[in-house]
Amino acid sequence: MSESLPSLLDVIEAREQIEGGRESLTHLCYVATTTDVPSAIRFHEKAMLKYARGTDTSIDRPATGILLSQEGLLLHYIEAPAAITTAVLVAVQDYGRKKPWNNVRILVASEDCNIRYFDSWSRPRQANVADEGDQPSPSGDEATEQAFELVVTLANIGHKLSDLSFQDQSNNQSNKFFSGGINWCDVDARGPSKLPKGADTLINTCCPSNGRLKAFSVSDAFLTIDEFIDLFHAPISVHLNSEVTWPYQSSIDYSGLS
Repeated sequence: MSESLPSLLDVIEAREQIEGGRESLTHLCYVATTTDVPSAIRFHEKAMLKYARGTDTSIDRPATGILLSQEGLLLHYIEAPAAITTAVLVAVQDYGRKKPWNNVRILVASEDCNIRYFDSWSRPRQANVADEGDQPSPSGDEATEQAFELVVTLANIGHKLSDLSFQDQSNNQSNKFFSGGINWCDVDARGPSKLPKGADTLINTCCPSNGRLKAFSVSDAFLTIDEFIDLFHAPISVHLNSEVTWPYQSSIDYSGLS
């Protein structure tokens, strides 16, 4: 009698045992303009300590990504489960109530992604990008295309940082960059870098200009952080057709049920 072939579930379970389960990540990117960049950087570092380095032991899939800074603005890209990206946005919104942002716009929020482009969360020194001058604020399809191009650029930065990290590890086995966790330079840019050699040059070459990012921050094509949270995080009320009965059915409390 011939041996039965494995089922699809058997194949999936076998692959998960070897490769691990599929991650479901949100890729989030936002630009924030402020008059106090150093304070905004310190806020982000403190916020990301919990989610990127894993000081919260309940987080088994930490956040990865990069926080880029230029004069008057921050560009933050995160790869993490949806609960973490939402928590970060709420923290950013709360920070804005104490030290108001000029503008915060959500450029990209892609859910249920299974790929990470960065090996850890990092915050390089302030980028020194060639000045393009003031740029027109994008709208419509142009805004969507430019936001997509921005994420592709960030993904390429992540891949190249990993390559630079591997080269550094090969040259000096005592240094381990991007092995998970959090990597940054001092806020005042005078301290030693924990990023691989060549990272600053890479970012200065690839990062969008200050004028282009500021144009993103005032474009109505992108939701503000308040609009985004109100739309995707605020409680909602839904009435199903099955609820339209008489007598009216009492509500059922599902809390605590597994």
